[in-house]
Amino acid sequence: MEENIIYNTKTVKILEALSREPKLFSELAKDVKGCNTTLKKYVKELEKLNLIEVHKERKFPYRKTIKITPLGINILHILKCAEALLKINS
Repeated sequence: MEENIIYNTKTVKILEALSREPKLFSELAKDVKGCNTTLKKYVKELEKLNLIEVHKERKFPYRKTIKITPLGINILHILKCAEALLKINS
């Protein structure tokens, strides 16, 4: 999945949602919509690529806050520019 994840629509939706504010996983799931299992895989892959960060709270309630990294913001900007170019040329 890692090779194609950057060019995926779901990646753009995740990065867009996180660019507005950090979110709990449940909030991100509402924004992005779709299967939670798939979203968990995307979150893991995007974290490996350093596009997002997952902060786990050490006390109850054990929540995970997900936020976009500076690299993730740059990638989102590039993907939005590429999307705009594709619309212009189609």
